[in-house]
Amino acid sequence: MKGISSLSHVTGQEHDQICRFLLPLVIDICLLNGHSNACLLCSVHALLNFLYLAQYLIHTTITLKLFNDALA
Repeated sequence: MKGISSLSHVTGQEHDQICRFLLPLVIDICLLNGHSNACLLCSVHALLNFLYLAQYLIHTTITLKLFNDALA
């Protein structure tokens, strides 16, 4: 298995599969020195929200606010 770093082009279906796999992977990650993974989880969650919102064909003021919140 090569992992995702060897992909030169990612289809929408592959992108969706990677996103579905990423958050559960981060939930179970153990950080050094017993640090909490709460910040990492929050960051990955925001990134995934941003990526899902970016797939919308049309945006409203509500979705643009959600976009901005995800970036913040």
